[in-house]
Amino acid sequence: RSPLTLTAKSYTRNRGEENPTFEFSNSSLRNHEKIDEMLLVRPVLECDATPESPAGKYEIRISGAETENYEITYVNGWLTVEEPNGIAGINANAHGDAIYDLSGRRVTKPQRGIYISNGKKVVK
Repeated sequence: RSPLTLTAKSYTRNRGEENPTFEFSNSSLRNHEKIDEMLLVRPVLECDATPESPAGKYEIRISGAETENYEITYVNGWLTVEEPNGIAGINANAHGDAIYDLSGRRVTKPQRGIYISNGKKVVK
């Protein structure tokens, strides 16, 4: 049996988003064979991260593939969960937080636009 490496692709997403559809790549196929023709059973790709998971790195595990002619080695990937870009929706003074325009002037009745509240950019 020939060696075949299946590698889980790595991804990055923001906290609060759904996980992407995980995919894999392969190496070491012989004679111009195609992976979908060689696999009797496709690999399973799993990750413990959920939309509510905090920022951090989560392993994407790959396993369970079957083929007749290859000895499979698996390489796990990573899902990096990042904090969102800091722009969020606001409700004017809903929490008593001061709201400022991008020039640093305090705003009491924000119109549509980007503002600063609690040290973060927010959009209305």
